[in-house]
Amino acid sequence: MIRSIKILLLLFAVFFSITVTAQQNQSGVKAAVKADTIRRLIGQQVVLTINVQAPKAQKILWPVIPDSIGKLEVISRTPIDTTRGAEKGWKSYSQKLTVTSFDTGYITFPKLPFRTGSGKDTASVLSDSVLLKYTGVAIDTTKSIKDIKGIMRAPLTASEIMPWLLGIMILGAIAVIAYTVYLRKKSKKPFILFKPKPDLLPHEVALEALNHLKNEAIWKNGRFKEYYTGLTDILRTYLDKRYGVNAQEMTSDEIMEAMNGQTTDGLMGRLKELFFTADMVKFAKGIPEPHENETNLDTAYDFVENTKLVPAVIPPVVDTTKTNVTTTNTLTK
Repeated sequence: MIRSIKILLLLFAVFFSITVTAQQNQSGVKAAVKADTIRRLIGQQVVLTINVQAPKAQKILWPVIPDSIGKLEVISRTPIDTTRGAEKGWKSYSQKLTVTSFDTGYITFPKLPFRTGSGKDTASVLSDSVLLKYTGVAIDTTKSIKDIKGIMRAPLTASEIMPWLLGIMILGAIAVIAYTVYLRKKSKKPFILFKPKPDLLPHEVALEALNHLKNEAIWKNGRFKEYYTGLTDILRTYLDKRYGVNAQEMTSDEIMEAMNGQTTDGLMGRLKELFFTADMVKFAKGIPEPHENETNLDTAYDFVENTKLVPAVIPPVVDTTKTNVTTTNTLTK
């Protein structure tokens, strides 16, 4: 019984082979697979070229090639390229596959089935199979184990370079400071890294603030309350620094009383008029005459200019016992 089944299977295989061959010969289509080499070390790549020759009128259905074929791994594949065939009126279809294997021994790239024709009038054409041989790497057991390649150095990143760069900059700054200190000590000069900005005198502060207020000219935009508040604040600060009058905490009348006898009656009269106009604008919502705004600004300028402290130079005093000449600066009214 078993022998009869084997005979039937053998006859079926022979019949199928004859049928396929007859269909292939009838269609005239030729399919072939060639390898650039059939011997490789394990893991190395082989390039397979699939080529199909067919008449121009013949349709070709290309097989779907999976990423893994038995023990072979498909690394890459090119698009199917169509060129003129070897014979007149024929076309040539080709595709390259790059394959590899991580097993050793003989490995077969199987035959690929190509369908030709359309509808019921179709035929199957098989390509050649390719036998590849993959061998392992010979190992010399008498030698010590070592890397195939040496350790590759990764490029330095910004986070690795930055600490070194900061360290160099800090050391450079310390070196510059140390050298500067050394030169100062050698020349017996005081070591001063930063010169403090000298404090401005009260009248300098006031004049600077008045210039800023004048440049803004906010009274021209109808901002009278803001203008007179700024003007009187400048004068209150000046009186505090110049005369020691706590003008910021006083009313206008109290200021006039505290300043009694400190300057001329003319200046005091103009100052009193300025403060009166300011009070009317700020508290009674009064609107000053157009000329009053600039007049009061001029009054503030005149008051500061005529009451400011200015440095006075005392003539040098000559010491008969020494050759040094001494000059003394004081502040006068």
